Amino acid sequence: MEGKWNRSKILFEELPIYKAFNERFKDGKKWEDIDYYQQFLNQIHNGIKKWGCKNKEELEEKFRKMELLYNRIKKNNNNFKKTLYDLKKEEKLEKQKFGKIS
Repeated sequence: MEGKWNRSKILFEELPIYKAFNERFKDGKKWEDIDYYQQFLNQIHNGIKKWGCKNKEELEEKFRKMELLYNRIKKNNNNFKKTLYDLKKEEKLEKQKFGKIS
């Protein structure tokens, strides 16, 4: 598919969701203390559904699920990095033992 449909002029790091995740996971803020969450909550209180949520409980559940997903990705990424490190270490040992590997 050609075209400019996938070229946003906004950097990913400037997206409100990215900033909210940064505040939550990097800065350690509670969701309730993050503007992005509060904006969603205010809209819900005004009768506007956000991400399919029509009340505070549903919104809290949605953010809880996002947090679980984030933690799962973080855990698996760390396992992936360890696996890569182990493979590089193993390759280095093989080179020392047997010379160049093709």
